[in-house]
Amino acid sequence: GETANEYGWHWEEVIGFFNGVNNIGLCEDPAGYLGAQRGMLSVTATPFVFNDELYVMDFDMTIYSEIYAVRGILNQLMKKEGKPSQYLASMYETMNHPQSIWKMDNETGSFVKCEGFSKVADNPCTEYLWRTAVYDDELYVGTMDSATIYNYVTRLTNESFIDMTREEWCDQISYIKTLIKTIAPEESEEEVAEEITDDANDLAEVAADMVDDLDDMELDPEAAEDYVCEYIDVRELIHQTISNIKAKIKSADFSSMTHLMECLDKIRELNEKLMELYNSIDWEGLRMYAYISDAVKDDVWGFEIFKTADGETFEPVVIDGLGDKYNYGARTLLSTDNGLYIGTANPFYGGQLYLLQNNADPDDQGFTLSGSITSPVVVEKYFDGNYQVSLLKDEVEVMSVTAQDSYALEGVAPGNYILRISGFNCVTRDYEVTVEGDTQLDVQICALGDVNLNSKVDIRDVNTLYNHVKGSAAITDAYALKCADVNRNEDVNIRDSNMLYNHVNGSSCIWQEIPETE
Repeated sequence: GETANEYGWHWEEVIGFFNGVNNIGLCEDPAGYLGAQRGMLSVTATPFVFNDELYVMDFDMTIYSEIYAVRGILNQLMKKEGKPSQYLASMYETMNHPQSIWKMDNETGSFVKCEGFSKVADNPCTEYLWRTAVYDDELYVGTMDSATIYNYVTRLTNESFIDMTREEWCDQISYIKTLIKTIAPEESEEEVAEEITDDANDLAEVAADMVDDLDDMELDPEAAEDYVCEYIDVRELIHQTISNIKAKIKSADFSSMTHLMECLDKIRELNEKLMELYNSIDWEGLRMYAYISDAVKDDVWGFEIFKTADGETFEPVVIDGLGDKYNYGARTLLSTDNGLYIGTANPFYGGQLYLLQNNADPDDQGFTLSGSITSPVVVEKYFDGNYQVSLLKDEVEVMSVTAQDSYALEGVAPGNYILRISGFNCVTRDYEVTVEGDTQLDVQICALGDVNLNSKVDIRDVNTLYNHVKGSAAITDAYALKCADVNRNEDVNIRDSNMLYNHVNGSSCIWQEIPETE
């Protein structure tokens, strides 16, 4: 409700516990985020205006989740209390919570998520939406990429651990202490650093001994996944092993019943020890750690900047901290007549200031990418002759058009792209294309089942697929194999052959009917 203070200022909650329209943190639950998510997800609501519309964006508490994880790992390695699933929960939750932008509906007062932004900003390591600015009539949004600091938690599994020397291990602990001092809130900085110092120093010695032990081992980082899978199957393995041993005992010739009982006691003891080992593993924590480690390893480090002209369709401008992976945040954005100034957050060796300019010539509207479309014969109820042609760059859609016999995409900037064509009951096809001027690229799209890629489906496609399945004549074209995957399960086998045969002889149909439009 509305509130006032003694200075005459009045305010009203727009997002929060008492609003009734927009819940706290724009969470679906009126109570907000709970458990490991509370105080971690959507901890800010940053408003901004673009094209006379009110928007709000959020960020997660990645700094605290990092502190919890680092301290938890130190405790775990020093054999103190706590499980990985406890100290990794906050980090895991923030990485599984994409940052969002919402636009206010002026009629209802509710904020509606901008799905166009969610499509391009789906990186688990993007934890902050930090600043916005309007430059050349377009909105720019700067982020913080957490991979640079999360690497301190995942370094043991991203293969750099294998190559670390004793001295590097000690340096690693120093890095962790420096990181805590850097990212901890000012009032608790000294306390946090002091709490972990002793354990960190002891850990350096333990880690160094581990490195020495590795000198006599052949350790393959790629075998880690297989190693975990073996643990997951350990219960079944134990039962199978015991069953095999029991079978051998029954067929063996024991010198005495005492000897037999001694063997059975050893089996029981082995079973108990293996079960104890199995039950001691924090499987949930292991799953969290594997997810975090993979996300950090696969991430392009450094902040991102996205832009939009309409508030709905976004595209990336920067994805790598302007070429410096330690620039983890686009901390400030300032639009001027000279260009867009970007101030970075870089706790590793200092902040930087960049000037981003739109160098496009106003008279240069880009190039035209066009071509003909070879498509399936139009069949009533199944094919309407309309196809979606999309242009993608770095897996993000740049533009698209609905076409029939030909297509034309205008205003294409120079660069390398993927041209994707799709249609109802057809198999989507991608083409690589480089645009350096006006470019012509003729394309073909085929119906599901058109194994011969001749724009129709008949008995010849059945024969080709059958010969492939039985091994007498393999289909080598990648797109033809997709057309042969009739049941769309990414495995071409006899079931696809049977389905295609039944389709051709009229006993069933592999295509769906075009939905009726009102």
